Amino acid sequence: MRRGARRIFAGIAIAAALCGTARAAGDASPAFAWQPTRAKNGPRPRCFAYAPSLRGYACVGYADEGQGRRQVVDVVGLGRRGAVVRSHALPKADADRWLTELGFAPVVPHGARLPSGQWVAAGAARLRYELRPHEGDASFENYGDVTVGCPDGRGIALDVRKRGLELGDDAWVFWQTGSGVIAISVAGLDGGEDTFHRWVNTLVVDVPVLCAGGTAAVAGPVQGRSVGP
Repeated sequence: MRRGARRIFAGIAIAAALCGTARAAGDASPAFAWQPTRAKNGPRPRCFAYAPSLRGYACVGYADEGQGRRQVVDVVGLGRRGAVVRSHALPKADADRWLTELGFAPVVPHGARLPSGQWVAAGAARLRYELRPHEGDASFENYGDVTVGCPDGRGIALDVRKRGLELGDDAWVFWQTGSGVIAISVAGLDGGEDTFHRWVNTLVVDVPVLCAGGTAAVAGPVQGRSVGP
């Protein structure tokens, strides 16, 4: 009987442990579709989740400005009461937990690369990325802008560099179907004489609000990350 009792108690303990494990697994934050990069020169632009409550995107961010390389997760959105622009450091599990608390779900938005000088469709939106590299005596600088095409045929230039979004060859647009909100994420590059500064930064635009003349149509990027003028 004692042996049988021990078996019963052991079975109860195992069942309780399994139940606790299942509960913990159910409480865990979902795994978002991004991974920390191991690339030598930093990650590529990638916005991997959208939060309707923020009208914003979660994107890979990065800074390398002579003070060590630092990958982060950026949240850039228009919010309901004003712009939301935040960053969270790794590890990934902590960042994923933070994104869940902000209302993000692991549903990957659509994305398309932005080649310079071409109109690109991003859901119901259209935009044109212009990149004009300028070589100096001992340095270089990337000039240009992004123009959003409105349904009435107008094109609205965002003046992205004035907003703080430095440009580079690797630029992408991301969009969540039906939202009207797009994210423009760019791997910027600046430097000269074998010294390079790299970053990944993101601007978010509510296209219907922008085309209607609304003032709260653009959010981001993370300020102070780039080094260009």
